[in-house]
Amino acid sequence: MVTSVAMKKRDQLISYAGERSCPAAQMSLSLDYDRPIMKDRLVVFTTDRDFVVPTIAAALQIASQERVSAVADLLVYLIGVTIDESRALHRCFGEYITFERMEAEHFLPPKGTVFNQTHVSEATLARLVLGDLLPEQYEHIIYLDGDIYINGDISPLIMHTVEKGRILAACDGVWLLDGESSQRWRETRTYLDDLGIADPRDYFNAGVLAFRRSSWKMFSSKAMQYYLGRSVNCRFHDQSALNAVCIGSRDILSPAYNFTSLYANLDRADAYDVRIIHFTGGMKPWFYDGPPWNGRFLNVYQDVLDRYPTLRAFHREAGSSTRKAMQRAYWKHVRNSLLMPWRIPVQRRKLERYLHETRFAF
Repeated sequence: MVTSVAMKKRDQLISYAGERSCPAAQMSLSLDYDRPIMKDRLVVFTTDRDFVVPTIAAALQIASQERVSAVADLLVYLIGVTIDESRALHRCFGEYITFERMEAEHFLPPKGTVFNQTHVSEATLARLVLGDLLPEQYEHIIYLDGDIYINGDISPLIMHTVEKGRILAACDGVWLLDGESSQRWRETRTYLDDLGIADPRDYFNAGVLAFRRSSWKMFSSKAMQYYLGRSVNCRFHDQSALNAVCIGSRDILSPAYNFTSLYANLDRADAYDVRIIHFTGGMKPWFYDGPPWNGRFLNVYQDVLDRYPTLRAFHREAGSSTRKAMQRAYWKHVRNSLLMPWRIPVQRRKLERYLHETRFAF
């Protein structure tokens, strides 16, 4: 029997995920804590303090999907979070999510290694050491970044079986720039050449991945070695290294399961049955109300903070430097729209052709 406390928490979770966060997930949870089921599928996140709130929000959205929770467990590795804070998270969310602390020495690179300074912290490298940490119970792994929003049923992704020695990932949106005379594309082309990638559509985004645990142990180890040896080429850190070592080993995931901000600029999310929205770039929708999201998700994250006060310890208001960056991002979008009005129509046609012509894994 589910206890009255568990029932109350379940109802709160359904209310949060269904009413506020994930319209496609308005369903009940089947939870029986007296009869645990040994599952071999795992959805895993790694997060530092700055991404705890969006990570928990995404994990709760996933936990609300009955078809997913029936076959897969949820695990969040916490970086830079104290023991007491980890215990508090477990007390609040332990019915649905397992938490493990990860020490930074597991993944921090040695001195002299180049780490390109962006909005991404060194905690991004944590996924490259998961091969030695993932419980042996789980063979089929889905890795997700915390800056995502579950926009629909993701059970097809969770239930998909990736062959050994393969990795499932979606194209990163930079291929939309191919053929432009812009400086951004020239820099991107040089970057891809350095990684050994000829076709920009072969370059994948590492925010949504699926693989076998044994395969990840191989890929992640090679990627870490690549990063440590050629960090100057790794503009996007672990993503760069993974792309370099996984050439020829990737199955293609539809952008519907990793709809990045570059795709969102095309304003076609509703038309493409998008299941996972990925907030790439530095302007995150829990503090930024500019394009391409225009404030759509602000109250989603405010709602989870209101419902779960435990998370307030991890919430930071936007500082002056962040507000200035937000202003720059907004005016850059306006300037590009005025100077290159042709870009969005051209990229829309590219994306529609890609979706029509590409054979995806499922």
